[in-house]
Amino acid sequence: MSLFKARDWWSTVVEGEEGREEECDTGCLVIGNINNENPPKDKIVVGGFSGTLRVFSPQSYRSEEGEEVSGYRPDHVLLETTLIYPILQLAVGKFVSSNDLNHLCVLHPDRLVVYTISVASGQAGHGDHSRLAVAYQHKLQRNAHSFMTGPFGGVKGKEYLAVQSLDGCITVFEQESYAFSSFLPGFLLPGPIAYVAKSDALVTVSSDWCLQCFKYQAVAVATDNEKDKNSSNNNSKGGKRLSPEWTQQLGEPALDLCVLSPPEGPTSLLVLTHHAVFCFKESGVLKFVKKLEFNPSSFLAFIVDNYVHVCIASHTETLLVYRESQLKWASQLPFAPVALARANFSGITGALVMLGDSGQLHVSYMGTDPSLFVAPPTETREINYDQTDKELANLHKIIKASTKDTGALIGMNRGDSDLLVSGTVGTQLEMWTGNTRVQNPDGGVPAVPVVVRLTAHTPLNTVRVNIAVEKPLSVTQDTFVLRTICDTSQILVKFYLEDPYIPTNLSVSIITSYVTHTGIPRIITTNLDLPMRLVVKPSMPNKEADHKVTISTNKDAVSLPELFPDLASDTSVGTALGLQYYSGADITILSSRTTNRYRLQSDRSVYIWVRVMLYIYLSSVLPYIVYMEM
Repeated sequence: MSLFKARDWWSTVVEGEEGREEECDTGCLVIGNINNENPPKDKIVVGGFSGTLRVFSPQSYRSEEGEEVSGYRPDHVLLETTLIYPILQLAVGKFVSSNDLNHLCVLHPDRLVVYTISVASGQAGHGDHSRLAVAYQHKLQRNAHSFMTGPFGGVKGKEYLAVQSLDGCITVFEQESYAFSSFLPGFLLPGPIAYVAKSDALVTVSSDWCLQCFKYQAVAVATDNEKDKNSSNNNSKGGKRLSPEWTQQLGEPALDLCVLSPPEGPTSLLVLTHHAVFCFKESGVLKFVKKLEFNPSSFLAFIVDNYVHVCIASHTETLLVYRESQLKWASQLPFAPVALARANFSGITGALVMLGDSGQLHVSYMGTDPSLFVAPPTETREINYDQTDKELANLHKIIKASTKDTGALIGMNRGDSDLLVSGTVGTQLEMWTGNTRVQNPDGGVPAVPVVVRLTAHTPLNTVRVNIAVEKPLSVTQDTFVLRTICDTSQILVKFYLEDPYIPTNLSVSIITSYVTHTGIPRIITTNLDLPMRLVVKPSMPNKEADHKVTISTNKDAVSLPELFPDLASDTSVGTALGLQYYSGADITILSSRTTNRYRLQSDRSVYIWVRVMLYIYLSSVLPYIVYMEM
């Protein structure tokens, strides 16, 4: 936290229609001489997602005492209107071919509109007022994300427009005319985009966190070159694949992108990420990087005395000013801004304009007034040790009473607890008639019914039962809420195979949570095992296989139909048992009475889990197993 606080010079709150709170983002703030005033003066243009558009002209004025003061006044609002569509981004530039005046470009989700703001003289002493008129607009065929402006192709005295859509299409407009559309390579999610005038290139950050530079001529050529008769509606089809001029890996997502192109000196590309700010040269060479120990919300870059200065605002409401990678100043802010800008107004130069996500608009400058926190004086009173000892003893009694029988708090299922939970797995499988993605040529997949029984020794309220089973197995219903249990309640569910891939295990967890009459929360966990018949079916045994597991015992081998009565068919022999997984893989189990061994084999090693589960099953019925060979 900084000792100093940003000095408030002018502030207001931008509201939506009917006084509702406005919602703003990075592109909703722009500074410029939008009404072409002479001599030029900066104006603040603010938009919002509700469609409200306002133009402010902050300036200092003389008070009644003759002193120069600053602050918001109603006559500082030059224009206030509500557009039909949400405002995604704003820009000021020379966007009309018939004149060299500044115009306002507004990006909506489905269109790009260029407005002219003119000043009309007032009558009867009411003063001047501003008018907003549409110069031209382009209807977009794809949903827009952001746009950039600049003298594309090296054009002189004009600025063109390029809109980036949500699906990675760059649509270029040469002012009133549609030019072309081109798709960015390897596009997944839209990122920040900017234009570099000196090299006539555009830079953007791809979804793989890579800073990419594309030459404008390459973007223009990499289209389908199909300017048909209806090209004015920019309904062109995609283009050829682009190749970047250079790339640089950032290692994390980019929040914003800024290009500094001074008239004299090299161009700098600045990228703000979640944990750093990068500065690259025009050729893609890294100039410097500054690691951040805070979560940034927005940033602003400018050049002073041939040095790159960066202002970074954080979500902890702090502004940090860097000269390249060296911290020069820190100041507290009244909110976390989503957009920053510099402007010159009457009475102040180099002011910092901040826009919050709820429409807070402040013009501030760096000040040296310390913001000191003075701790209030503590209340002093004489300590009564006898009374303190009594309170401590009473608290110990309360803690001891509330922690009695803590063993049943979590994971205990004792016979004298308030609730007993048990589960019974059905011995007979049913044919599942519901939806499943398993294709079984012999018919549907089986389902096994399970009955969950809850026995309450005392009346309980709001008992919640959650049933968890790992995919691809599924249960008909996994959550039950019982408002009251006085005696015994039963829950019937069915388990079935939903997807045709390998399950990790066949265990089921039943988690029951409730609160006792004394207010103690308790959790009971009950585990069940589903039958293997749920995921495999009998098949013909295969004597040969590529992958084998051998289990040795120190007792005589038991007949396989005795070990697996639910999987053995009428034609099964005692020494060989064939199983087939519902995805089509075959597994064979062999037993040898002479060597006291069992062999599990399959042609695919991916089904080794079945053999391991069989080994666990054999371990439960044959406690004299010695070892397993794979």
